[in-house]
Amino acid sequence: MRLKVNIVRAPNQPLQDYRSGIPFDTLKQYGFQQMLLNVVKAPEPVLAFFCQYHGLHHIPLAGSLRPREVDRITTELQNLRRFFTADMQVRGLLVVWRREGGREGREGERGDGTEVCNLLYFCSIQ
Repeated sequence: MRLKVNIVRAPNQPLQDYRSGIPFDTLKQYGFQQMLLNVVKAPEPVLAFFCQYHGLHHIPLAGSLRPREVDRITTELQNLRRFFTADMQVRGLLVVWRREGGREGREGERGDGTEVCNLLYFCSIQ
């Protein structure tokens, strides 16, 4: 049997040094409730690894947001590259709405009556 083992080294930077570039008080004004880093449970070296290599400390979480609110966030918080809501993940570059078991739609397509946000972000609706 051939085993493949991946090994990573924890960063030297302590977990408390990883902070979001946007103050949480500002994020709260847009409906965000907490940061992804605060809901993931793992040993500190593992969390520091995820912060350094995956930016876990930069990803806020929100409840349900309407597409209009998502558009406002992507327009006004341009430094925010990724966030999660109760029913979508939003990350930079292209908007694609994806419904479970449904088809994808792009800007301007309103076949299912969904309001589409702007072309700068990718949204996948779960």
